[in-house]
Amino acid sequence: MKEVAKQLKKSGRGQWVDELVSKTDRAAPAAIPVGRKLLVGAVRSMLWTSVKNIRTDGDNPVTQFLPENPMAAGCEVFGP
Repeated sequence: MKEVAKQLKKSGRGQWVDELVSKTDRAAPAAIPVGRKLLVGAVRSMLWTSVKNIRTDGDNPVTQFLPENPMAAGCEVFGP
C-alpha cells in the first residue's frame, strides 16, 4: 500500500492519499466498541460444548464457531 500511495502522490493525487489515510486512522478506533460488543455477546452466548470444542478441536475452531453463532451475525460490519 505504501508503494501505491507513493505512486499516487507522484501523479498528483497526494491530497486523495492523505484523506484516505486520515479516514482509515479515524475508522479503526471507532470500530473498537462495535467489535467489543459483538465479541462479548458471542462469548456470553457460548455453551460449554462450544468452549470445549474451541479448546480441543483442530486448527480453526473459533472460525467454525463464529458463523454458527447468532451474535456473530453482526461481524459482516467488519468485512471489506
